Amino acid sequence: MSTQTSDRPPTPERDSSPGDRAFFGHPRGLSTLFFVELWERFSYYGMRAILLYFLVDTAAGGGLGIDKTTGAAVLSIYGASVYLLSIIGGFTADRVFGARRSTLYGAVVIMAGHVCLALPAAATAWLGIALVALGTGLLKP
Repeated sequence: MSTQTSDRPPTPERDSSPGDRAFFGHPRGLSTLFFVELWERFSYYGMRAILLYFLVDTAAGGGLGIDKTTGAAVLSIYGASVYLLSIIGGFTADRVFGARRSTLYGAVVIMAGHVCLALPAAATAWLGIALVALGTGLLKP
């Protein structure tokens, strides 16, 4: 026997309550993950577009002054390491940090890498490239 007093049939509750903070019907955490991934990809492709110019430009012009062949090799190694380090990032996300903390730590490491790249020294540039690759590996398990 039913205890309903309404004549309308029961319907599944929709995510449209005023206090709901859903992201177009998706869980709340998805919006954060979406924007983190958006800015990570923006930083990756933006830096990849200008990294070769930075590597081969003369030191007087603000670059590192290495030859074009070495610069292209560095760019290729960087691109490969960004994706290959996700294997290690996946392992650490599964066994050590967890997915949420791994994503957070990866974003912080990427940010630190971009800060290092903004500093005008060769040592910080190499450190920044390594940190961005490592952080991307942690971010994408």
